[in-house]
Amino acid sequence: HTHTHPTTMDPKRTKPEETTLSTDTRAYQGRPFPVFRQPVHVGYFSIDGDRSFRDDASELRRFAPPPPQADLNDGYEDRFIAKDEELFEGIDSILRWVTAHPDLGGCGSAHPVSIVCWRGALTRVMCSPYERKQGWRLCLQRVGNTVYMAERDTDQAVAQRSSRDPQQQRMCYWGYRFEGYATQTSSPSPAQEHVVNSNAGYCVVARTQLGAHRVLMAGEVDCVDTDGKTYVELKTSATPHLDHQRWSFERYKLLKFWAQSYLLNIPKIVCGFRNKDGVVESVQTFATRDIPQLVRGKPGLWDPAVCMNFLQDFLSAVVQTCTQPGVVYVAECAEPFSTVHVTESRQPDEHAFLPAWFLEWAQRPAADAEREKNVSTVAASTAGATAAGGRYHSAAATTTATGAAAGQGRLDATACRQQGNTVGVQAVSVGGVTATAAAA
Repeated sequence: HTHTHPTTMDPKRTKPEETTLSTDTRAYQGRPFPVFRQPVHVGYFSIDGDRSFRDDASELRRFAPPPPQADLNDGYEDRFIAKDEELFEGIDSILRWVTAHPDLGGCGSAHPVSIVCWRGALTRVMCSPYERKQGWRLCLQRVGNTVYMAERDTDQAVAQRSSRDPQQQRMCYWGYRFEGYATQTSSPSPAQEHVVNSNAGYCVVARTQLGAHRVLMAGEVDCVDTDGKTYVELKTSATPHLDHQRWSFERYKLLKFWAQSYLLNIPKIVCGFRNKDGVVESVQTFATRDIPQLVRGKPGLWDPAVCMNFLQDFLSAVVQTCTQPGVVYVAECAEPFSTVHVTESRQPDEHAFLPAWFLEWAQRPAADAEREKNVSTVAASTAGATAAGGRYHSAAATTTATGAAAGQGRLDATACRQQGNTVGVQAVSVGGVTATAAAA
């Protein structure tokens, strides 16, 4: 069922249960940038050092400029608690947030979201027209009008992970250590005492719309800026000294930097450029919205419109193909990475990921759902009064396209009022961030 069609604009249906989509950039060039509503942050949650879900901002950190010549090897041998990369968690944390905030999640509401997933899954998909080395696999399940997506390791990814040499394992740590240097909690500790625990993280939940598809996604966010208003993404990269190194950085790294932060509406990226020994030589800040300008017109780089048009077509293929509740589907991009197949899974037991407790909640009687919504609305009103009372009050929740720059990446009042806990209060307790009149 492999059909390539580099000049076809719509997903090609090969049979009712399968859709094949070309990743050839020519299929998506020349089309206008699709309608993409600026993502609005509707909530947040934390995953603690034991990988447990917490419906709060306890893992939110504050940006702090890293020290000069920071050594990213610090603590690797004796103060590193590594996440178990073999453990499959699916989208359980997102589902726990959705069940705790049914009115915000849009799952099962009058205007339901089409897609629920981690931001990383969408990042991987939208970079596919420019990726010819790494494949991916997404498992898909429909409940009601919503398709849930969870990424599963490919055999290629498992093999690559198990074959990492000691230096490659150390380099994986460098990114986590840079985050430690560039952030602080309410009680900052000296670098030599810093423990790096890659299990813990703070996640933002956002709603957006791409074309006809309403999307609810969550993604880990590294920290909030020193102003207490905007989120910041932290990255590391080898210092590019030669022309071909600079080209490679713009072609591969900047694409992923932009895609990841653009999808979740993170306005600022701080990158630590390191030498081959893992010592930071310089730090550079990128505005997410300016990155496409840096690569525009340069030969062999990338076009953001191609990425977003491909993502829109992919979501259409998913919604068109995944029509049967109770059936497990899979979307896969495998070598030679020229096509994406969306089809019914031949290994449904292995690919199913929605837990029984969530399916039971999602299929609860309508009367129960309405009662939950009413309770949640009362809680939101109470929280709104608290937010308006002076701790944190923001117009960011009503950001429009024309005011995108003003509200971009804010710790939105939506989350503050409706989740029942002002992020401003959390930021004060976690990172010493004062968040009064944040949107003034």
